[in-house]
Amino acid sequence: MPWHRAGMARGKAAAVGFFEALASSVDHKAFEQRDFAATGEHVYATVRLVQYVRATGRTLEQPEVIHHFTLRNGKVVRCRVAEDTALTKAAFAHPIPPRA
Repeated sequence: MPWHRAGMARGKAAAVGFFEALASSVDHKAFEQRDFAATGEHVYATVRLVQYVRATGRTLEQPEVIHHFTLRNGKVVRCRVAEDTALTKAAFAHPIPPRA
C-alpha cells in the first residue's frame, strides 16, 4: 500500500505525497460518506470505499473506514484513518492471473 509507506509523515508535502501515492495506485469506484459526528475541534466520519487496485486487478471494498479530522482555525491539522488493513493487504498481495 504505497500511501501507507509514509508512516507518520507531517506537513503539506507529506499530504501531497499521500494523495499522489493513493491516486497512482487505485481507481476510486465508490466513496460514500455515511455517518458524521463532531465535538469541539474533532470531526469523525464513516465512509464506504470501493477501489480498483491497478497493480493486481483486484477490487478492494472497505465497508467502513473511519476518518478522524482535527481542525484548528478552520484548517485540518491532523487526519487519522482506520481501515481493515487485512483487506487492503489482500487486495495488493497477488495479481489476478490472466485468463487463458
